[in-house]
Amino acid sequence: MRHLKKPLHTLYIIMLILFASCAINKQEAKQDEPSKNTQLCGGYTTFRALQQSEAKLFRETYTDEPAVEPYEVATQVVAGINYKFRCKVKGGKGIYLITIYKPLPGQGAAKVISIVKERQ
Repeated sequence: MRHLKKPLHTLYIIMLILFASCAINKQEAKQDEPSKNTQLCGGYTTFRALQQSEAKLFRETYTDEPAVEPYEVATQVVAGINYKFRCKVKGGKGIYLITIYKPLPGQGAAKVISIVKERQ
């Protein structure tokens, strides 16, 4: 009977180590999960209300049809900044996503790079 105590004791210690490592891994996994407000590396931020400087950039850059009014923006840092504006059609129905690229200073003017109809 005495010869069984040592293997059981060793097994008990191994089980404690395994359970402890599982608990540590679960805590690390929770810390690695991005929150809703975290920007993924290389990705767009979540949509938010426009700032005055962003509304001004939109008015100065977008002059095409359809006539729209931006109400939200998401940004992506590249070699400059991509601004994805969510816009309502003036006097009608529909939502458009209009992306404007603003290069780094001294690299040229901002320009519209895509217009996508999101929904009616």
